[in-house]
This record gives sequence, structure tokens and C-alpha cells, in this order.
Amino acid sequence: MKKPKKITIKFFLNNNLKEMVVQGERHYPLYAQITYDRKNTQIKCNYGGFYKDLHQTRESAPNLLNFEESIFRRSVEFELNKWGDEFKLKGLGKIYENYSLSIHALFNSYLKLSLKRFLQNAEPAKYLEVLHLEKSNIDFFTVHEVCQKVFDNLSSIITNEFKEEIKIYQMYSDLYRPFLEKDTHEFPVVIDWLDGSHERFLEKQLMKHYAADEALLDSVKDLIQKIISTKIELG
Repeated sequence: MKKPKKITIKFFLNNNLKEMVVQGERHYPLYAQITYDRKNTQIKCNYGGFYKDLHQTRESAPNLLNFEESIFRRSVEFELNKWGDEFKLKGLGKIYENYSLSIHALFNSYLKLSLKRFLQNAEPAKYLEVLHLEKSNIDFFTVHEVCQKVFDNLSSIITNEFKEEIKIYQMYSDLYRPFLEKDTHEFPVVIDWLDGSHERFLEKQLMKHYAADEALLDSVKDLIQKIISTKIELG
């Protein structure tokens, strides 16, 4: 049996790129170098910012490097299991881009896009001009709350299926809200779903907090699978 090839991940600040000057000091974006089978590639970290050194990275975001390393490592392992000896590091940047996506961000984007389609028939229509559904930093529940207040016919123009999806995301987000609010880098991303680790965790959490039955569990899992599959196919 062949010995598994080692996956090595090292973080660095890419000082070959344009710096950001903060209080007179140069800061550079966080990158990772991934080495496998004597080849390597360098990828910008999705959740990192600009830092003056790696010590500042660990100080300002203690869980960030472990979080990013886990995403990189499990992304490579997942692709290795899928492709075996045919796996190449080339193209890992695009894979990481998809696999590192926050499931909550995908949920948020999916629901806002769905709501936008329903709002084509909202009354009074004049309020549509002031909604900025495309902004990623605007929370779906905030938008939905505003829409309930300003559109007279919201309840009648959205479908029961969409109302159920809102309930599902409410339950789902409640499980992670403390982590999301504290920005501790302890939220699920796409690779967690693809390798099965998040699905197992989610089942335990739903049973613990909601005494979920099989039908509810299936509804939650089906919706997450639908959202992730659609994003990866389109991406």
C-alpha cells in the first residue's frame, strides 16, 4: 500500500501585491501556500484581511488560521478522494473559492434573491426603489421585516414554500447566531457539507434544540443541498 502524500499548508503575507498603509505601517493580504506531491500553489485566503505580520493575524483573529487551514486541507482531501492520482493542484483556487463559502451567506443570498422575484408584484411598488437586496452585508431577516411593514400584500404574493424556507433558515441561523455575531470563524462552509461533517453535526443540533422529526431534518438538508448545488453549478 502506497504511503499517502503529505499536504502542507503555510501562511504568508503576500508582499508582492500592493500594500495597505495603516498608521504608517505597510499591511499585506493573507495568502496560503499549499504543497502536495512536490508541487505548490498560492491562494488568497477568503476570510483574511491585510496585516503587518502573521503575529497580528493571530492576535486579531485567533481562530482564523486554523479555520482557513481546515478548509484548504479538507478541500484537497475531498478532491483526492474524488480524483485519486488524477488530482492536480491546478484549479484549486476555484475549488477553494466554492468550498470556502459560508453556508449562511449562501442561505442569505438565496432568500434575498427569491424575495426579490416575489416583490415584482408588491404594493405599493414605489418602495421597491429604496431596497438594496443585492448588498451582501444586508441580512435577509432585516429585509423581510422591512418588507412586512411597507408592502400591503406581501403575505399573499409569497408562496407557502418560500414561507417554509424562511422558517427553516430561522431555525438554522439560530443554531449559529452566537458564533456569527462574535466572528469567531466557527461557522459552517461548503466543504463541511460536502464531506458530511456538518450534516452529522446538524442532525444532532436539530434533535437537541428542536426535537426534530425525520421530515424536518430532511427538509433542512434538502434545502441546504439545493442552495449549495445551485451555487457551485453557477459558479
